[in-house]
Amino acid sequence: MELTLDQALKQGVEAHQAGQLQTANKLYVAILKEQPKHPDANHNMGILTSVGGNIQEALPFFKTALETKPSVAQFWLSYINALLKLDQVTDAKAVFNQAKKKGAKGDAFDQLEKRISKFYTHSQDPPSEQLQPIVDHYTGGLLKQALSETDQMLKKFPHSPALYNLAGAANMGLAQFSDAISSYQKAIKINPTDAEAYNNMGVAMTVTGDLDAAIGSYEETLKINPKNALAQSNLLDLLTSYTPKIKKPSTIATANEIIRNIDIKSTILNHVISDAQVVGLFTKAASHIISSDSDMTTKRSQTYRKSSVDLNCKRHMSIFKQHNIIPEFCFSCYKVQAEPKSIIDLIKLYLVFEQLNLNENNTRKCMVELRPTISGFYKGIIFCSGLEQANQIAAHLNTAIEQSIGSGLSAKVKRGCSEYPVAFPEYKEINNFGPQLMNYNEDWKVIEEDHDSKHRADLTDVRPSVSGLNLRDVLVIRRWIDYAKGIGDLSADLINQDPVRDQRIYSLAKARLDRFSI
Repeated sequence: MELTLDQALKQGVEAHQAGQLQTANKLYVAILKEQPKHPDANHNMGILTSVGGNIQEALPFFKTALETKPSVAQFWLSYINALLKLDQVTDAKAVFNQAKKKGAKGDAFDQLEKRISKFYTHSQDPPSEQLQPIVDHYTGGLLKQALSETDQMLKKFPHSPALYNLAGAANMGLAQFSDAISSYQKAIKINPTDAEAYNNMGVAMTVTGDLDAAIGSYEETLKINPKNALAQSNLLDLLTSYTPKIKKPSTIATANEIIRNIDIKSTILNHVISDAQVVGLFTKAASHIISSDSDMTTKRSQTYRKSSVDLNCKRHMSIFKQHNIIPEFCFSCYKVQAEPKSIIDLIKLYLVFEQLNLNENNTRKCMVELRPTISGFYKGIIFCSGLEQANQIAAHLNTAIEQSIGSGLSAKVKRGCSEYPVAFPEYKEINNFGPQLMNYNEDWKVIEEDHDSKHRADLTDVRPSVSGLNLRDVLVIRRWIDYAKGIGDLSADLINQDPVRDQRIYSLAKARLDRFSI
């Protein structure tokens, strides 16, 4: 007998309260499949995800719960608390002001207001009723107006960290990066413990190419708050495409440098990679994370080797999800995909990808599948700019796989993102000898242009990845191992027999077995 949503929620809450987190996770996920914006399921999923400090992942759940049912005071409190834990103080303050506007009150809100005020060394910010309209203009995309109003307000409050952070954010949105850096520097001068300003300044410095300074800014953030997940992620990402010229005693940068010096070429040079070599390589790399005595983590589940070509996938997927059309770019995008059957073979494929020489250095990734509507578990993908190139790369990759992994695994050519054929089944059909069954609908062009006019382009890092093993990849592989344990892949025990570190990815993997077979 199937449960109603209310029954499932009741059982999920009972399991949650009893400490049966996997059962609770499974029930909440089931509810959200049926009703993605279910407020209580989203909120409880946020609470569950927060266990172990996964605040960044919990944030979207809290936000959805609040947006769906803003009349619930606890939803405001949970979302604001999560923002504060991530050191997103300006955002927390803005949301708090919105809550007060809607009549939120009580001891919990009074205590929250005191917590927010403690993040600032001095009481030099404008009253919330004066600051909020500027914040509203910024969040509404009226960046020039928000910046003009901020400049005017700074004449009255020249020592306001909040205003300088807001000016920095507006300048970033307007691609005025030098001005953004100047604003963040002023915020930091007033409040030297402003972790948010340091992190945001690091982002601006990354865009301008001042990469050693960006690394320093992220490291300052982590000195203030070692668990700042956003700064940790930004630093890990930067270190995949840049080798610091200025050496500083940083836990993350030092561990990354040591791991980069591990020789992986000899592991795959002209012979089949053995399981023992995979185990030895990962054990050696992971030991440097353990020896650093640091709780380094990542929320990523994919390893990337980027070329200097920006595929702009986030933009394309946004258009697809919002307008149910496939962007024109994606009709010339093909991929070569291999699906290993074990975590050991996924790591072997990662090593093959690392050493695979391609004329255009095509972007490639290895991943564990988490999307609820897409089948499969382990995947390796190389992105191609046309069908002819994809066929050539598939043949080249299959030769490399045969040499380094052995028979039983082969690559196939597929078209674009896996989500597209769910809505447009004809899209996946490939004709090697003539026109494709589905081609771009020219009527969609105006929809794309309208979308682009209303959405600011994301800041992208177009530097190609530095070759070799890196810290972020090792952290991702560590998550893969927990995923493998979730789906019952016994080869994971060959790598390590440690307890599951990431309960979230373990539970998601386990839940996939109800829908997909290995």
